[in-house]
Amino acid sequence: MNKSSNTKFAMFREQQKHFKFALENHDPNIWFPSLRGNFTEDNPANWFICFVPSSWGRWQGNYGVHFAFIYARERGSLPERIRLPIGVETPMKKSFQQEFKESVISGVNMAGITQTNFVLQAKARTKLLEFDPIPFGGQSWKIAFERYIALQPVVDLIARVLKEYRNRGAFEVPMEFPT
Repeated sequence: MNKSSNTKFAMFREQQKHFKFALENHDPNIWFPSLRGNFTEDNPANWFICFVPSSWGRWQGNYGVHFAFIYARERGSLPERIRLPIGVETPMKKSFQQEFKESVISGVNMAGITQTNFVLQAKARTKLLEFDPIPFGGQSWKIAFERYIALQPVVDLIARVLKEYRNRGAFEVPMEFPT
């Protein structure tokens, strides 16, 4: 492992620590599901944390509907960056995932929520939401947090849609929502 990678790993760890602290101050009941995989210096493809706003509920098992704060290496014309997507995975049943994405997008459009700094997609095997790339550096956490805060109308809409889908039996496990 070269020194450059060690420095990048340390910077990512610092950024994710600041980001996590800001999230916890904003939403004290935010949930950070346990990470799977190999979160080590020599595996930059696995430098990430997942988080679930408290309004989205909790469940046992996989990540479900979640945000991720992800380090991404340079690729093509894209620079080294931080990604902040929303994924839709099990325990939401696969048969509901596409429809769920479409419901969220329809709700965002019907509510007239301005789509700034992010793209919504309902395609299979894509993230529901992908923010514009955040430059990797000493202020990545702050930019990511500001974008997350600006996205609160979408976060609230997703919370409502998640409850609807829970009531329709879209999840393989029970879900708990704050009262």
